[in-house]
Amino acid sequence: MNGIEALRDKLNQLQKMRRHLAYSHDKVAAWWRVDADFDGWNEDQLESLTAFKGRFAEFQDHLAAAMKLIANIEGEDARLFTYVLNYMVQLEIIADMNDWQAVRGLRNTATHDYSESEETRAQH
Repeated sequence: MNGIEALRDKLNQLQKMRRHLAYSHDKVAAWWRVDADFDGWNEDQLESLTAFKGRFAEFQDHLAAAMKLIANIEGEDARLFTYVLNYMVQLEIIADMNDWQAVRGLRNTATHDYSESEETRAQH
């Protein structure tokens, strides 16, 4: 499979993933409040939040892979992801590399938080 075919497949996959992410987002948005009482969440709400968190992380991983494919197809240096992000800023695919990295950091914290406290996990 060449780079263009791989990118086409990745974009098709991202479209499907986006629908699943939007579904999870809508479920969480129906009950989420910034001032929520974490102890009051039921199992369905926690399950919806976990699904959203997982789908967001997976979507961002696949989006990063698509951006790397674009950089490779265009003959750009993609050895480091910061190079890829800089190229995506040049193409105006993303507005700011720091925003991507900030969201990535938040995503990593949320994905890898093994705290026993539901409140701590939910804050991510």
